[in-house]
This record gives sequence, structure tokens and C-alpha cells, in this order.
Amino acid sequence: MELLSPRVRLLFARQAPEAPPPIAPLFPSRARTKLATPPAVRASLHYLRTGRDTWLAAGDGRIDIADTAEPDRAIVALCPYANPQLVFLLAPDLRPLSVRGDGMRGPAISAFRLQTEHPAILRLRHPLAPRRFMGVTQDGQGAPRGCVIFDSLGQARLDLLESVELKPPSLPRSFHIAAAELCEAAARPLHAARVLDLLYSGALRPEFAEALIRVLPRDELAVLARLSLERPVDLTLLSTAMPGDPWFANILPALANWQGARLPVAGGVLRSPGSDEFVADHCEGAGQPQAGLVVTALARGHLAPRRGACLITAARNEGPYVLEWLAYHRAVGFEHAFIYATDNFDDSDTLLQALGAAGVMTLVHNQAGARCTPQNKAYAHALRMLPQLLDFAWAAILDVDEYFTFDTRLFRGVEDFLAWHETQPVDSIALCRMMFVAARGEAWRDAPSLVRFPRREKSINRQVKSMFRPRKFWGAQQHFPHATLNAPIVFRSESGGMHHHAGVADRTPALAASPSANLAWINHYSLRTAPEALWKLACGHGDWKGETKARQAEMAAQVCRSFVSLADSHDLVDDRRIQACAEGMEAELAALRALPGVAQAEARVKADFLSRLLRMTAAFVEQGEGGEEPASFGPFRDVLVRMRK
Repeated sequence: MELLSPRVRLLFARQAPEAPPPIAPLFPSRARTKLATPPAVRASLHYLRTGRDTWLAAGDGRIDIADTAEPDRAIVALCPYANPQLVFLLAPDLRPLSVRGDGMRGPAISAFRLQTEHPAILRLRHPLAPRRFMGVTQDGQGAPRGCVIFDSLGQARLDLLESVELKPPSLPRSFHIAAAELCEAAARPLHAARVLDLLYSGALRPEFAEALIRVLPRDELAVLARLSLERPVDLTLLSTAMPGDPWFANILPALANWQGARLPVAGGVLRSPGSDEFVADHCEGAGQPQAGLVVTALARGHLAPRRGACLITAARNEGPYVLEWLAYHRAVGFEHAFIYATDNFDDSDTLLQALGAAGVMTLVHNQAGARCTPQNKAYAHALRMLPQLLDFAWAAILDVDEYFTFDTRLFRGVEDFLAWHETQPVDSIALCRMMFVAARGEAWRDAPSLVRFPRREKSINRQVKSMFRPRKFWGAQQHFPHATLNAPIVFRSESGGMHHHAGVADRTPALAASPSANLAWINHYSLRTAPEALWKLACGHGDWKGETKARQAEMAAQVCRSFVSLADSHDLVDDRRIQACAEGMEAELAALRALPGVAQAEARVKADFLSRLLRMTAAFVEQGEGGEEPASFGPFRDVLVRMRK
């Protein structure tokens, strides 16, 4: 037994120790750093340069990779002989590196080496995403916003890194010791258990842990995720090794603690992090995934759900509509809603807090970040950081103006619809939308949208919304989810056929190839009446925040243009099928209004809404044309003028 590593001895023990091992035995001091002769490095070493004045970010500074006259400022590529597909980027003095666009922070940045025609050329790919590393000129040219991660589907000017081979004596002894350590750790085969053993024994310094974890094969990353959930001592080891990583230090431990009791949110109210660094959706251009994110996402996939379907929505100033939306979806079988509220000024927070306190929904105060829209941040937070979501087998991302509707001759509700789909493999379901609209002269009245607006466009909208298994996905945008590590998923249409798969190149998953609404669809009350459309463009939606003023003006113009076009359309049909789905809605509304504080909060929200609507309409009409307003504002203003006469 003395020959076994500390971790293997723990596996032989009948029970885990009561307390996690102290830090000192886990990471012993390295007496080998005092060796007179540096250990042999079984790897080729290269300075990296691009032939232009290029750099990679190092904290707030820059690391020049073109000027080899200053080797202490260069980046060195370590290419282990035992695993030639791997490359580790290090500075000669082992200072921490920070590649812009990559979430990793540490003295060694790992990458995969791609084949090139010339042996002196290195092309590097990010281990956890299909993107390449590249240099960026000092004036920021070469990639958007000075990012050094480059999409492999695009055109690159600086993605080829020329290497200059180094002689061993040209680097400090400390570098050789660290390089030998990495070479030994990266020897094939790479297993999750081996990484843990190396950390337990001290053969791998903690600051290299993330670099090694993120080059593990995907199945071994899944093993590491499972061990993190099942063995607290392993999770303690990882969080101790990477205390600055929010995933290993905070989020994954919170998930592990929640999995046993699976308690609901206390009071039903949460707050998303103010920073969007690790909740922003990397698929929307906000950086590449960290190793901790990947392990956390895979760990979430190990948890089996116990409940049916839930809703996820990002709501902003939706106070007059949220109660009817919630009541309707509870009536058709959705068991819970996670509502992300951002910067509400219509007093709807009071209503949402009352509903959250009663436990019928979970309110998350969504703090808008700098690099992503509030909507994308909400979806990323729900699918990466919210353990309560994993108690549900299915989730649907729907806005408060979108209602899940189905053929009542075939299904009694969402549970029946999902049970029918589950008779064959399915991970996500695409639902097409029907666009409903009011008549030109119709004003707001206090009644559910599904009663007020029976007319819709005759055609079926190609844009889809999705219902999906939340444990299979690590992010989403408003139309479809993003599979963890781009793993294969089964994405079907509402009628059970294939909606999208990895081989589809001519369209995005947001669009249906052949729009259909036979079994289920989404009733979309996007514009409602003209005054309500004005409210929408004046308040701005959650996905408008962060856009340029020109882009916001374009979106507002589109609202006006769409309303006039739909209201004047001769191609509308009467469609009241949703009312057959809503048989239990009135009972649900009554039950919700009976909850403490809900009826009073709803009354205040609606009174304030009507007052604001009248003032806003008057101001818009009396303002008249002028300035640089979009051309579509004129016809829309005419509608409001005639309504006031």
C-alpha cells in the first residue's frame, strides 16, 4: 500500500475522511527546484512571432511575440514529444498570461496544434471551442475588439505563428523545471484520475491544473465532473488548486451541495452576478469557455430531473401582462417559471416579488453587464449557474408576449405533448410562431391578450422558439439553446420530424425549413394595440440594451413599420384555438390573485400603466414630425392621432 499515491489510498479506504486533506499535504514544497542541473525537457521549445508587431495580452500589459531580441518578453511554445498535438504557451519567467478572449488565467495556456504545410509554422486551436489563437497588431487590427481568439470559419490574416527554435541554455532554470513538470503530466494517456493523482501527490503544481484539465478528452472531462459531484474530497482539491476560478471555487460546490436536498429558492428571489465575465454567452462573442465552466456544465448533465416542464423568461416592464401569462402557462401544465427582471420602472418588481415569495415562480434580479444583452445573460445564468432549473426535465424560453398553444384534440397540455415526443429520441423541440395583431383603432383594455387579439397573420413565421432538456445545454439565445461542447443533440420540429442538426449549413436553428403549426405552436402577441406598441418602443426590450443609438432607432422603426403593416393587412385570419387551451386559466388567475400582496400589486401596476400610456401617447402625437426620426414614425403617429379623435 505504501507504493500507492495518496488519492489511490483514499479509494481503498472504507469511508472518506471527515475533513478534506489540508492544503500543505496536497501541494508539498518542491525540493527539486533546488537541483543544480535543470531536468531534461522532453519537448521542443519555440519563440512565437508573426512577422509583424503583434502581441498577446498579459494582464493589463502586452507580451511582444515578434521581437526575439527581448526573450524575457516573448512567449514560448512548449511542444511535448510524448503528446505532439498539445502546445503550452509560457513566458520565460513563468508570469501569468492572459490571452484576450480566452477565459484562462495562469502561467501556462494550453492549446491544440493543427497541421500545417511547413514545420516552422504553428497554428493553434482553443481546446474547448472550434476557434484558433491568433496575434493582434498593436492598433487592434486582425480581429474584432482586439480579441486573439479567431473563428475557424472566417478569414484570418495573422493566424499563422512562425516559430523560432530555442536552445535549452537560453531559458532560466525555473522555466526548465516547470516545462519538465508539464511534459510529464501531459504524457499520454490523459485521464481525469491521473490529473487528480498528480495534484494530490504534488507532482503537478496547482497553477498548471486548469491548463491540463482543459485538454482532457471530452469523456474524461465528464468523468471529472462526475467525481466532483460524488467525491467532496476531489472537489475540495480542485477548488483549492484554483481558488480564483469562480466555477471550481463557488458554482460547482454550490451545485454539489444542492444535489442532495434539492431545496427550492428561499423566498423565490435571487440576484444574478453584476459581472458578466463568466455568465455571458461565449457563443454570442463574449469570450471562450473556461475549464471550470465545461466541468460544471457536464456535472449539471449528471443530475436527473424530478419534475416536468418550466419556463425561462427575461422580462422588462411587463407588469400588465405577467400575471395572465403565468396563469395561462400554469393552466396548460408548466410547473414553474424563472423570471429574470432587468431595470423595471413600471413597479412590476413588487408584483414579481409577491409571486416569488409565494413560491409559484422564481424571480431573479438580472444585473445587466457590459458585454452581453440582458436576455443572453439571463439564459446563460439559468443554464450554467441555477441548480433549481435542473429539477425540471424540460424548459421553454418564452417571452411574456408568447404563449405555448397546442391542438386540444390530441393533447391535454404540455405534459401530453412532451410525452408524445419522448416516444423517440429528442433533446430540443422547435415551435413556430403565429403573429397576432389588433385592429387599427383598438385601445388597451384590462383583459387577457388571448381574448383581445383573435386575428393573426395567415402565414406561419419561420422563426422558432424552443423547448429543451436543460441539463443538455450550457447556454441559449432567444430562439434555440447551445449544446454543451457542441455535443450532438436531437433537435426536432413540433410534428416530430428533424428540425436541425450539425450538417445543416444553409440556415440557422432559429429558422424552420418548412414552417408548421399542426400539433403545437406559439401565439405571439408582439405588438398588441398601437398605444401598447408605443410603450414597447419607448421602454425598449431587454435585447435592446447595450445596442448603439442607431441600432435602437432602427429597432423602434421596425416596431412602427410592423404594426402599420399588420393592422392594414388583408391577409389576416381569425384564430381562437388558444381559448380551448385556456380552460383552467381563470381559476389559476383567481388563485394567484389570492396570494398575499398579489392583487394589490397588480392593481397598482395596471393603474400606473394606463396613466403612463395616456401621457406617452399624447406626447408622441403632439410632438409631431421633426428632427431625424425614422420615416415609419409618421404612419404610426397617424394611427394614434385617429384613435384620439
